[in-house]
Amino acid sequence: MIDMWINWGEGFLLLFSINEHESFEHLERKYNRILEKKGVACPILLVGNQQDSINERKVQFDEAKKLADS
Repeated sequence: MIDMWINWGEGFLLLFSINEHESFEHLERKYNRILEKKGVACPILLVGNQQDSINERKVQFDEAKKLADS
């Protein structure tokens, strides 16, 4: 199913929860799958969700920025 969405997509939003590190860890696999299926560069946004739970943060800003920059 995800391959179909990737084939049809022209841009992608990769969303993770800042208070759940596991959701962040899955992004690299999804990102690589998009690159593999598309074969060309396309717009991809990385978005940290649950900003209202900042006190429960598990994914640090610098960690997310490093992934976004790569």
